[in-house]
Amino acid sequence: MTANRLPPPRAAEAAALADEILSVWIVDRQELAATLPPGLYGEDVWKWGKLLASVGRYVAHAHAERTGGTYADAVEAIRLNFDEEIGRGGAPVGGVRS
Repeated sequence: MTANRLPPPRAAEAAALADEILSVWIVDRQELAATLPPGLYGEDVWKWGKLLASVGRYVAHAHAERTGGTYADAVEAIRLNFDEEIGRGGAPVGGVRS
């Protein structure tokens, strides 16, 4: 297996306590696979929505910075695709390890 791993964020490296809570991989340039702690928030599954929204904000800011586009346009594109993809249902193709 050849893997390209990302370094932890600087804030995590500098923190006294930091935990990785989500790892997502593109497998064979096609499928997504993830490792996550499903019990992280207990019964409060809505908190995963907050986490995913935070990830979306990071992506939107990075995209706007890299392309010169706007943060708002990036958020809208992410939101539209998220709603479409989450509505498909079914198990993730690449699998989830917890």
